Amino acid sequence: FPQPQPLRTMSWQTVSRRKGRGPAIAKTNCTTGSTEVAGLGSVASAEASSEVVAAAGRRLEARVRERASLLQSSSFMAELETLVRAARSRARSGVAGTTGGQLLCLGIGSVEMSNASACQLAAAWLLAEQLGLSSRAWADPQMRAADVAAANALGFEALEPEVALQALTAAAAAEAATSPVLLFMPHCDRALYERVLLEATGGRVAEHAREAALQLFANVVLIGNSFSLYADRDELRVVPEGSPGAPGATNLICEMRPFIQEELLPEYAPCSEAFNDLAVLSFSSDKTR
Repeated sequence: FPQPQPLRTMSWQTVSRRKGRGPAIAKTNCTTGSTEVAGLGSVASAEASSEVVAAAGRRLEARVRERASLLQSSSFMAELETLVRAARSRARSGVAGTTGGQLLCLGIGSVEMSNASACQLAAAWLLAEQLGLSSRAWADPQMRAADVAAANALGFEALEPEVALQALTAAAAAEAATSPVLLFMPHCDRALYERVLLEATGGRVAEHAREAALQLFANVVLIGNSFSLYADRDELRVVPEGSPGAPGATNLICEMRPFIQEELLPEYAPCSEAFNDLAVLSFSSDKTR
């Protein structure tokens, strides 16, 4: 990914069960075997902790690869790859083909703490392998040290959230890009989708700048929550005002909906909570409806 310039301090999180955590080192819980956030006060402890983290990372990598082996033969994964390839071919820079490019994952959570997160990372890894995406990054404030180690083993660079968003802005705006950016955001909070739309369009959301904004986002393919479902719920007012799924002061999801082509993904029965209500979305400067 392009090297980002310093960005203002920001925070974000996915749905409420994924709270952010501050910088820390990991230690092992002897009962559960999971790594916990903890401060260690000596070099010897830090060295011991690094060995624990490496071992935990190998276990998590094996877990993700196991989930990937199940996903690989599923009709869900076949449909996901087909839809992503089609969306990439429609993107601004997709004329050169449907392989190569960049993958950025936001909001997957902790593979160590969640089976759904393990399935989501497995799907992202399979897509990267199938599409030849050697540039892979992952950002989530819930990531633990063992998650980072496992992701590194699978070819993903761990980024701070604010760095990841600026990298997305730079990648989407790159005129020399030969392949579109694939943005993998399953089950993120609505506010994060809105923030990503704002960042990827360089903040150009005023009516007079809408065309320029859409030109920027035309270089992005998004795997995330269905925007159509958000729009339907907004229209029916089924989500209470102020709750995580309700529209905010700006509603870019609905404003950009006429310029979005959306394809819903099928259910994945072995872990339905990992992929329910997801879609593949691509963007155009011309109205699609």
